[in-house]
Amino acid sequence: LGHFLACRVTKTRVETFSIGFGRRLFGWETTNGVRRFTVGGRRSSPTDGSLDVRIALIPLGGYVKMAGEIGGDGSATSGMSDEPREPRADEFPAKPFRSRALIISAGVIMNAIVAFVFFGIAYASGLKETPPEVGEVVPGGAAWKAGLVAGDRVERFDGRTVRTFLDLQQGIALVSKGEPASVEVVRDGARRTVLLSPEYNDAIGLQQAQLTPVASLTLDDGVAQKLVIGPRERAVVSGRAVRGGAEAATVILDALMLGRDGVDLILPERATPLSVTVPLARARRVPAKPGPWKLGVDFVDRRRIAAVRGDGAAARAGLRAGDVIVAVDGQALAHPGELAFRSTLAGLEVLRDGTRVPVEPRADGFAAVAAFLADVAFATRAENGPPTVYPRGGDFPDRRSPAADAGVLPGDVLLAIDGKPVSTVDDVMQRGASFDGSPVRLTVRTGDAAPRDVSLSPRTIADMKEREAFAALDFPKEEVDVGGIGGAAAAAWDRTTQEIGNIFRLIGRFFGGGVSFQKNISGPLTIGKLSSQSASGGLATFLAFLAFISVNLCVLNFLPIPVLDGGQMVFLLVEKFRGGRPLREATIAKFQLVGFLLLLLLMGFALKNDFKNLFGN
Repeated sequence: LGHFLACRVTKTRVETFSIGFGRRLFGWETTNGVRRFTVGGRRSSPTDGSLDVRIALIPLGGYVKMAGEIGGDGSATSGMSDEPREPRADEFPAKPFRSRALIISAGVIMNAIVAFVFFGIAYASGLKETPPEVGEVVPGGAAWKAGLVAGDRVERFDGRTVRTFLDLQQGIALVSKGEPASVEVVRDGARRTVLLSPEYNDAIGLQQAQLTPVASLTLDDGVAQKLVIGPRERAVVSGRAVRGGAEAATVILDALMLGRDGVDLILPERATPLSVTVPLARARRVPAKPGPWKLGVDFVDRRRIAAVRGDGAAARAGLRAGDVIVAVDGQALAHPGELAFRSTLAGLEVLRDGTRVPVEPRADGFAAVAAFLADVAFATRAENGPPTVYPRGGDFPDRRSPAADAGVLPGDVLLAIDGKPVSTVDDVMQRGASFDGSPVRLTVRTGDAAPRDVSLSPRTIADMKEREAFAALDFPKEEVDVGGIGGAAAAAWDRTTQEIGNIFRLIGRFFGGGVSFQKNISGPLTIGKLSSQSASGGLATFLAFLAFISVNLCVLNFLPIPVLDGGQMVFLLVEKFRGGRPLREATIAKFQLVGFLLLLLLMGFALKNDFKNLFGN
């Protein structure tokens, strides 16, 4: 429509206005002021001044074909010769540079205008988005290292205003790889600035900080009345002080993995403080349908310390990265989650370089223990190498690990399953996908001892649907306060220019590192899925999504690729620099063919990612 209106302004004749590409399905042909509806191929000739407004077969875009322009519908009036005829006054090649530049750029200008208008309407209509407030910080991640904590509200990231959690995520992903960024936060009413260095996650091909937005937690044991811990509500879960539902959920998950029967919950900030014991039986129910079948092993020693932050209590006590906590106050430690439920930590014993070393935290009281643990990050994923296993039973209804019952010891190396060698964790996971409850034979090795075989039957873990129903997280969205119509227009302008800048930064990260092109390009199937999801969120959310798509089109369509508007602008600039001598039509056609093939390649790649991400491998 932008191109079409620009043609009207510059009095350039339009031959075809097509929604979609490829074969014409139907449309309206106008000749000498007479309009008629036709089905199938075009009836009128483009050379007699007629306009064809059509619907075409492939609904992935559209185009405007001007008179005198080489077109994709075979209606170029000047042919493909090296000596083209002199263009007529109403044809595109006859128009001055300024008019043609306006026509070519009108599409992206319209995209930007549509984005601005839709964002403005969305904000004025009460657009709700996830606030840029930290619900939980993953120990050991970039946000944890920077010192961010639950409850921090991020106002600026890397010098840019942050209105939503999505703004924060985009900023983290697009900051220069390996470079720290300033983060301005408000914590308990006080403003502070920290430096955050995002870390690249190879699995998703993006930089992350490992933090989550605020969330409320609904607990429903299926018997008593449901309990809701608000997204910012302070609570005490079995002695451990937490803020919001996200942190509470982590403590409750630790309790499940430790095999506890329930957790004590205190909500002290309510008008009538609440103190209850929440049973965990529902989260351990046996599923109605058997499966999935598991060995009951973890692939990382979660007692191992991955990092110790700054000069906090843990560092002062002498803990170091790489230490493995083997005993607490003289008792063996099976899972670091046990520490969160202790009221005191008098003495630890760690394994360091093969030697047992004593550490004295001297943490007395739940608050002191929590402060000590806040500066410690335990290992959360296995390193590359042979699959070392650690029996875990928390996922089973009876809280017993089949591997432990069979005699597998913590730290055993898994060598083979049913005689077939396994060399990585992925090998084990792939073999585990075929377990059906039948006995399997594991070949394991303890330390330097000879390999031995153990037999066990994989068992069904607890019903995950019941667990999700028992403890359900909800990430609330809040109306973005922009302060009236003028504020909505200002916010729309900021958002439109910010998103345009983000896309250019994204393209730069594709080439400069920080974002994987292979893992972060999507196509029409993903757009369709996200469109459906945004539509379910209401008109304002849907308009904001359409504005975002329009911004993407704005930038993509002006890239210097032949057949796109940006490529046409390059041809026009070349003509300008050649003193008004255009490239030969045959030369332009060859460039356009190359550009078309590049677009097909990009579309094929995007569709491949769509199928992989939406339907699995």
